[in-house]
Amino acid sequence: MTYPIIHTMPQMSEAWFDVKRGKISASHLAQVKCCGKGRDDYMKKLIYERTYNVTYHGVCTPDMQTGINREADARRLYEWTTKTAGQQVGFIEVSDYLGCSPDGLVGKDGMLEIKCPKKTTHERTLKSKKLPSTYKAQVQGQLWIADRQWCDFVSYCPEMEKEIDEIIIIRVDKDEKYVKMLKAATEQFIIELKEKMGV
Repeated sequence: MTYPIIHTMPQMSEAWFDVKRGKISASHLAQVKCCGKGRDDYMKKLIYERTYNVTYHGVCTPDMQTGINREADARRLYEWTTKTAGQQVGFIEVSDYLGCSPDGLVGKDGMLEIKCPKKTTHERTLKSKKLPSTYKAQVQGQLWIADRQWCDFVSYCPEMEKEIDEIIIIRVDKDEKYVKMLKAATEQFIIELKEKMGV
């Protein structure tokens, strides 16, 4: 098998869950790089998926479902604002153990990550004009895995009083030093995963 493989099925579809089953995804790299229960629980989840070939579905909260429902509107507003169309992808698979699901690829070097948070969270990002630290591992991990140089991080919240404040677009460049740390942590995680599975 030749990597990378760019799968084009819709995210959240059955085919999407199938292809990412048992693989580390960029949205969980914050757990991978840390120590403690979160890291252990994520490894157990992947072992379960790889052993039984079934997908472990976490809980989808009302806030998460709202974000999913609003993503298409956020994408349209981003494309209208930037006059740039992103290529939607399902899952970028770079090995049998690793991949990512960016919300779009932009040109040759860019990508898109969309969040539709609660108003209070959106307001904090509007004030700071910076990528929330919660998403640093995910965004930098996607830049590494997808081999891209920058990401437009989008926060969208239609509850804002001013229409101009509904969307925030923050350009995030690849941080090579941070990516090096993520890569090393991921490689160690995969080594431990294989040892626990006896492969």
